[in-house]
Order: sequence, then C-alpha cells, then structure tokens
Amino acid sequence: MKPSIRFAVMVFAFTLIIPAAASAMNVKFFLGQVSLIRSGKTLPVKVGDIVGNGDIIKTGKSSMVELSLDENSTITVQAESTIQIGSKNLKDSDGISVVSGEVKGKFGKLKKGEYKIGSPTTVCGVRGTEFDVAVSKGGDTYVVLNEGSLAVRNPYKSVDLKEGSSLEADVASEPVSGKIKVKSDAWENMRNDNIEEGLDDRADKYERYMDMFEGDASEDAEEIKSLREETKKSKTKEDLEKSGEKIAEADSELEDSMMMNEASINNMTSLSDEFKASGASARFKSAVKKGNAVLQQQIKNREAIDKVKAEYKEAYDRIMKKFQDDKSKIFRDLDEFKKKQQEGQQ
Repeated sequence: MKPSIRFAVMVFAFTLIIPAAASAMNVKFFLGQVSLIRSGKTLPVKVGDIVGNGDIIKTGKSSMVELSLDENSTITVQAESTIQIGSKNLKDSDGISVVSGEVKGKFGKLKKGEYKIGSPTTVCGVRGTEFDVAVSKGGDTYVVLNEGSLAVRNPYKSVDLKEGSSLEADVASEPVSGKIKVKSDAWENMRNDNIEEGLDDRADKYERYMDMFEGDASEDAEEIKSLREETKKSKTKEDLEKSGEKIAEADSELEDSMMMNEASINNMTSLSDEFKASGASARFKSAVKKGNAVLQQQIKNREAIDKVKAEYKEAYDRIMKKFQDDKSKIFRDLDEFKKKQQEGQQ
C-alpha cells in the first residue's frame, strides 16, 4: 500500500459507516477584481459568500481573495489565478484545484481526515501545515512547504515533503523534490515567460498525459469489479479489514485522478483559448476531448465504487451482527456452565 494513503485506510471503515460532511468554505476577504463563476454565470463576490462544489474563482491583476475553511485554516488565492472548489462530479467534495496561478495555504491541525489541494499534476494531502502551490499557464506545478509536512501525490510518484522542501511536477513527468531554491511567484513567472515558445512540446506532453489517464481509468474499472466480488465474499472481520484497505486505496486514488484530470482539462482549455493563432491550439482541443471522455469513465468508476462501499457496509453489518450473536452465545453458554457447576457442588 502506498504510504500516502495509509491515513485514508485507517479512517475508511469509520467514515464509510458515518460519512463526514463536506466543510463549508467562505470568502473572508478580497481585494481588487475577483469573480465567482457558478453554473456558467459570473457573479459578484462578497465577504461572507459560501463557495462550494464546482464553483470557479478568478482573480485579476493586483487582486487576491482569502478563503476560510475554519477559524484555523485559510487559503489565499493570489493575483491572476484560477481555482475550482471541489467538483460537480464528486459528491460533497470541498478540496481546491489550482488551474493556474498561485495559492498560499495555512492550516491548523485538522481534527480528522485530510484536505486536498489539487493541480493538473499533483494532489496535496493537507492535515496541518503552511505551504504554497503555483501552477504555470502550461499546467506544471511547484509546491513549497514552509512549515509542517505534506503528502504530495502524482500519477508517477508520491512524495512526503518535509519542512523547507519544494517539489516540481511537470505535465507527464515524475515529480522532483529538493530544498527550496526559489519562491513560488518567481518560479511561476519564469515558467510563464517561455510558454509560447514551447506550445507544441506542451501539446505532446498533454497528449501523453491524457493517454495515461485513459489507461488508468480502464484498469480502475477492472479493479473495482474485483473489489466488488471480494467484498461480497467477506465472511470474517479479517476479510472485511483486507477489503476495506483495498477499497480505501482505490477510492482515494480515483478521487485524486479525477481532480488532476479536471484541472488538466481546464488548463488545456485556457491554453487553447489564449493561443488560438498557434497550430497547437487544435491539439489542445483534441486533448481536452479525450480528457472529457476519460472523465466520463472516471465518473462511472466513481459510481461503481460507491456501490462497493454500500456493499461493504452491508457486509460490515452482517459480519458484526454475527460476531455479536456469537459473543452473546459464548456468554450464555458460560453462564449455563457455571450454573451447572454450582448445582453439582450442592
């Protein structure tokens, strides 16, 4: 099992039986030009606004917005950035996906679970830390960890960042981590300065990246079928524990893949729109089309794993009832044995 999802496995059974509600996020403060796009409509932003599933926030030049998850956790969206709150394809999702630009996060220790910050190429599992996430116009990601620890997941590799470390994850590439050498805003500016010169190379990378997601989605579909059969056959608490670990791993990885794919689709759409005159624009549109097809398969996989979760709960109730019945029978037999012993001594 990957170290990055061990925490999810530990709490899986509990959260499956008693699902955790998504946390409400609200606008704490904003400055300059900030727009909220909800169901395709652009709305004015006001302090106190609650933002949620599928909402997109865009900041203009010299602008920013601070979002509050709770009294100890905030996310600051920097100028000229685009983020998405949760996903309309993930029920009760409340994580943030950085499509482009930069966010700064400061999180107190969470009571349970983790908060997810995604990008086209990473998902950060946050449980209490201070960090920056920058995404270039081309979709590459740079993570800076200022305080605490951070689990960073990527389709090619997972990394547990330590305080004072950074990580670069380019599209269709394995992430590279090391000591902090440059601030996140400087990194973003450097990457964006040369974006137009490498559009064809960027299209190549995104095409490979979408091919990888396509293959993973097909493999996930087969794995979920196997998990369903295994869950149905569970007869003991040990069987249930093994099934629960596998379901937790598949569930977490599927959510991560959906977050990265959706962020990639939004990033490629922006590239296609901004560089319409380039020959690479059509290639980005084609990659977006494939990404959307993959997303449909991922949604089907999500529906399938939700069914497996329901069957897991049924198996849990059945097995635990049998366990309690067996336990009660043992105590009854013990009481009967003691009673007979006492009668024999009289």
